[in-house]
Amino acid sequence: MRLPTNHPSIVMSSAAAPKIYDYYLDIWWISPDENTQYQVYMHFAEVEKLPTNQSRLLSITWNGKPFVTKPFSLKYLTTTTVYTKEALSGGQQNFSISQVGNSTLPPIINAFEIYTVLELLQPETNQEDVEHITNTKSTYRVKRNWQGDPCAPKEYSWEGLNCSFDGYEPPRIISLNLSSSGLTGEIAPSLFNLTMLQTL
Repeated sequence: MRLPTNHPSIVMSSAAAPKIYDYYLDIWWISPDENTQYQVYMHFAEVEKLPTNQSRLLSITWNGKPFVTKPFSLKYLTTTTVYTKEALSGGQQNFSISQVGNSTLPPIINAFEIYTVLELLQPETNQEDVEHITNTKSTYRVKRNWQGDPCAPKEYSWEGLNCSFDGYEPPRIISLNLSSSGLTGEIAPSLFNLTMLQTL
């Protein structure tokens, strides 16, 4: 699968290529556990303005099997991302990016991201609380690293939040500290809707 994306220009303005006269660029690793699952994102962009007599056409395989349905070309300074539709598992992961067809130039890659799929043993934050704290963030333009689930996993709950953890019940936001956030204006309705809030 491919889609255009936005990435920092400093990342996408350079690319890795194989050694001279090599038509393949291999990226591989051996998993410490065959049950570990991975999501992979590969980012490509042409970093040179190619003359009309040159072209770069790429194909990708994973463990010897086609990873993309057909070869693709790159656009100058435009990012194309190829990613896993489903999580990958198994001992060895081997991606091979190759020059194919009438391509005159070797394969390149600008960025490669690997994510490990983790099973969270704790339930997600109560969805109403998620909606209201997200609205609070948007209303006040809170400049904190508030991403993902506000309360889960417990060790990585959002800065300034405390949550209740009651067995398998969804966590609830019980305390919110927004001091030193430069807040102005009226109290946002979303704060009133955090019905389990004990401390603000």
